[in-house]
Amino acid sequence: MKRFDLKSLALGLIIGVIAIVGVNTVFAAGKIKSAEYSDVKVNFYGTEVPLKSALVAIQKDGSDDMQLYMPLREVLEYMQFNVDWNAKNRSVNITMKSNQ
Repeated sequence: MKRFDLKSLALGLIIGVIAIVGVNTVFAAGKIKSAEYSDVKVNFYGTEVPLKSALVAIQKDGSDDMQLYMPLREVLEYMQFNVDWNAKNRSVNITMKSNQ
């Protein structure tokens, strides 16, 4: 598999927000040509993020590029963010943890 850089990580995080709200939302955009678990490692400042959930590489019909989907909550919590689901508003609230 290709090596993903910080730009890809940021894109994956944004796409991951959509995945938290509902997997159907992500897949509604187009037909899936292939989907597979990925062994790509996520590093934060040179240290590997210990993920419990697998990353998924998806290729849509008509595209040669793979899109990497990752567990946003795990990555953000590792980066010291709070991630909360608001069921009433169907939204994800992301805030920085205070260092007190």
